[in-house]
Amino acid sequence: CFQILGIDVFLDKKAKPWLIEINQSPSFMTDSPLDHKVKKGVLVDSIRLLNLNYRRKNRYINNTRIEKQRRLQGLPRASNYEKEEIEEEGKDQGQFELKNLGDFERIYPI
Repeated sequence: CFQILGIDVFLDKKAKPWLIEINQSPSFMTDSPLDHKVKKGVLVDSIRLLNLNYRRKNRYINNTRIEKQRRLQGLPRASNYEKEEIEEEGKDQGQFELKNLGDFERIYPI
């Protein structure tokens, strides 16, 4: 699962950070060149991390169609082979994420 959170922080006169709030749906409006640079970086790195491409989109659409057919026929959700394939893809995704963090830092899993 992937979600972008907006974190509002206040810096006091000693530069000590104080958490104001965490937004589940942050605004991507920009008020300054710095604001634009930061938010653009977050969006670019997020899209890169999600690894969005036509091949993955088509595979998702096909898998969704197959799952619907299986449910209509009363078949189990996924065979052992399909489960192993999904687990293997998860391992590949983890390696992909580590190589494409951009300015993000992975905090979980450690």
